Amino acid sequence: MTSTASTASNDSMASMLSMLIADDETTEQKALRLLVERNFQDIHVVAIARNGIELVAMAQEHEPDMAIVDISMPGMSGLEAIELLRHMHVKTRFIINTAYGEFEFAKKAIGLKVDDYILKPQRQELTIDTIRKLRDAIYEEKASQESQRQVIEVIKRIEPVLENEIMFSIFLNAPAEDSFIQYCDMRASRFNVGAVVSLLTLLSDGPRLFQIDASLVRESLNRSLHSRCSYIASVNVSSLCLLVFQEGSVLGDWEAWLSDLLTVALDSLRKDTGLVLKAGVGGAYRQFTEMPKSYHESLVALQDSAQGSIRFYREGSAPAMAQASGSSPTSPSSAPTELSSAAQQALALPLELAFENGADNAVPAGLTDNLYVLSAMRRIASMYGEPLSLESVAAEIGVSTYYLSRLFKQELGLTFVEYLTGVRMKSAYALAKGTRMPVNEIAAKVGYGNVAYFIRVFKKYIGMTIGDLRKDALLKKNS
Repeated sequence: MTSTASTASNDSMASMLSMLIADDETTEQKALRLLVERNFQDIHVVAIARNGIELVAMAQEHEPDMAIVDISMPGMSGLEAIELLRHMHVKTRFIINTAYGEFEFAKKAIGLKVDDYILKPQRQELTIDTIRKLRDAIYEEKASQESQRQVIEVIKRIEPVLENEIMFSIFLNAPAEDSFIQYCDMRASRFNVGAVVSLLTLLSDGPRLFQIDASLVRESLNRSLHSRCSYIASVNVSSLCLLVFQEGSVLGDWEAWLSDLLTVALDSLRKDTGLVLKAGVGGAYRQFTEMPKSYHESLVALQDSAQGSIRFYREGSAPAMAQASGSSPTSPSSAPTELSSAAQQALALPLELAFENGADNAVPAGLTDNLYVLSAMRRIASMYGEPLSLESVAAEIGVSTYYLSRLFKQELGLTFVEYLTGVRMKSAYALAKGTRMPVNEIAAKVGYGNVAYFIRVFKKYIGMTIGDLRKDALLKKNS
């Protein structure tokens, strides 16, 4: 009961308006206060000032919604006090109360944008009506402000989601132009030139992205970039990527401007979160639909950047990782409709060729030209005997788990786990066929702590047990 009454009381107080009365005549002060208390249960008189100086001090202290101010008060007049409060950006709404009808007073009051006036003497009905009109106008303004606040809150909630959608569309070479236009409309921004920036944390310095709250990263970026450019950020547990754009024409020295901008951002992130990052910057283009190209170029540039450095893409540059695949790193590859023949040779039965030709643990050429997938494949090839997960590999190479999972399916037609299992089974097959190593040691060597589970997976994948495989190999050898 007490709780309900307290809630009702709090709601009532929250909906009330505050008023300040300024008049040097005690009788007028009391009359106005009594009139307000009798006729407006939602207006609370918070203070009464006897002169202009007190009016200024009390208006600053109480910040009332409205004030009824007598023009003629000793010392500082009512109009002088209102003028001073306007310069101080006090948001109180004013009704002037005066016995004077001179034009000069009225003209000055209009210049100060007072809301209304009461002429002494005036019938109570007219005074009540004047206060009621201002009260209703204040309520309407507050409702509009609340509506705007709610819209801003909604925008704050959906902005990161929309930003991620736009950035992932760039990553997947399917730029979501409609979503980007919607975002620009929401932010009152325009795109005339832009570039993608890929940032990567360094393994040996400071924390990793997955150890930092994404909101802290966004706050740091906002402080360093918001007033300087328009940007969209994709912040995940293991990757950070920016689309930086501006409304004007291409700058005379785009690289110098963007380099200064990113230097500030990197320094801010280091101070705010401890993250030490390097940046690769793709080419600048006039169309949003060119951003996938800029993104792939940023990855190429990233391969050459050193600690804390910012490297811009140069035409014709190609990192070693991309060269190993024998294809261009800047050309987005399309998703295969089925598993490629190279992938089948490397991962599916029969497996003899891959091992007998010395290809164990190597990444087969021609599978993909995607730098992230190649990096993950190399990570798996060198670490498959240890506990590995999609999350840990994604964190090591600096991309999100969602994005890396999508890339594996798109580029190889396999999930991350399917690819990892294939590599492990390929190695287990070679060890089972070429050595007398016990089954439990083979399981441990290829990353399986549970021997029984390893045996089931091996038989399902190879089609026979290790014992049967060795018997079959021995029969073939003696025949």
